[in-house]
Amino acid sequence: MLHLVLTSNSSRNRELSSLFGSFINANFHDLPALQIEKLPRPKLTFFKSQLPNLNYIFFVSRNAVDIFFQDFEDLVALLPSNIKFLCVGSSTAEQIRHYCQSFEIIFPDGNAQDSQALLQKLSPLLAYKAKFLIVKGEGGRGEFQDFLVRTGHEVFEICVYKRLCHKYTDSFLHELNLKHLDDDYVFVFTSTEGVKCLLPQIEKFLTKEILRKSLFLVIHDRLREIIEYPHCETIQLNKASFIEVIKHYFNKKYLL
Repeated sequence: MLHLVLTSNSSRNRELSSLFGSFINANFHDLPALQIEKLPRPKLTFFKSQLPNLNYIFFVSRNAVDIFFQDFEDLVALLPSNIKFLCVGSSTAEQIRHYCQSFEIIFPDGNAQDSQALLQKLSPLLAYKAKFLIVKGEGGRGEFQDFLVRTGHEVFEICVYKRLCHKYTDSFLHELNLKHLDDDYVFVFTSTEGVKCLLPQIEKFLTKEILRKSLFLVIHDRLREIIEYPHCETIQLNKASFIEVIKHYFNKKYLL
């Protein structure tokens, strides 16, 4: 039996379970590594006057997209018609399109899904003193903002949420039934914070033998640096990439 443990938020995990379940025979486990808590709305009196002149909005995550379009409708109404949206991956781009389909969305090509890849694609397009809004959680993406400021652009930011570690009880983890040596295990991590929060809890629950044989899938190479187990691969969360890695590790054993 293949156990596929998904560690993003439950909504995203359901989407991935539906996608992967169409071609993989597995038990899917919804195990969010993080809890997202909205922050109190900041005072935006001065900032509102800047909105009509914005050139770009950078959404750091799908959570940032949802909170901005759902809770800041007054700001959305003030956006200029030529605004361009930025993000680091196709998943966040899809979430932006859910709210507005008529605006241009810029994100990295290929497997790279980080701020550096976004800057490489964006830099040739930038006019001097462009105006940016970064919609983000507490912390993160400092390099992106620092680069923009150093190169003469004007940057505003709104922190709309914070990440909290999702703490699981021993009894809950026991009910997942992930302790059979004859089974195969795949853990999918989508953020550095998620690895740091959830992996120590998993390590207390699972044996070292199971962890050493498990496959860890991550969406960025930097996550591989903090997972100290032999089987760790960087993938994109799409059908082709997932089939390729499952074939590599398990042959066609679990493919429908």
